[in-house]
Amino acid sequence: MESLSTQERTRPVVLMSGQDCQTILVVEDERFVRDVTCELLSEVGYHVLSAESAVVAKGFFFPGMQPIDLLLCDAVLSDESGVDLSRDLSRISPELKIVLVSGYAASIVSRPFDRERTVHFLTKPYSAASLMAKIQCALRVAVPSGESLSDPVAGSGPPAGFATVL
Repeated sequence: MESLSTQERTRPVVLMSGQDCQTILVVEDERFVRDVTCELLSEVGYHVLSAESAVVAKGFFFPGMQPIDLLLCDAVLSDESGVDLSRDLSRISPELKIVLVSGYAASIVSRPFDRERTVHFLTKPYSAASLMAKIQCALRVAVPSGESLSDPVAGSGPPAGFATVL
């Protein structure tokens, strides 16, 4: 297998769905998980942006940028915490909805955000149905500070002790 150059590894990848719709930025350092997630989201009609690192994800946020509706981000990335990345990007784009994904304990992602910032959490491994339910919930529901975002999809609500409004 050929090795990618540093420039190729840090270049943002844009996957188009063919429909003018909501845009989701998927930040996942595991290539297989990222590719499958992006393919699924694209197939159901989302405009999908893909990044394998925090550095690449930040490249999508610049003056005059295409609006990004939702950040679907692994909480633990190889180059930066997904929690820190989410916090930084939400400062640049205050309307950005956030779904953090992790197979690790909730304590890894429980560091505080601004009090008014609602963050959704999805545990790994997740099914296509739970992923879609969590994304739809995040995109359509404005949850006031302090309310829980649990939904009936198994494994998609916040783990015990996880503050949904971080």
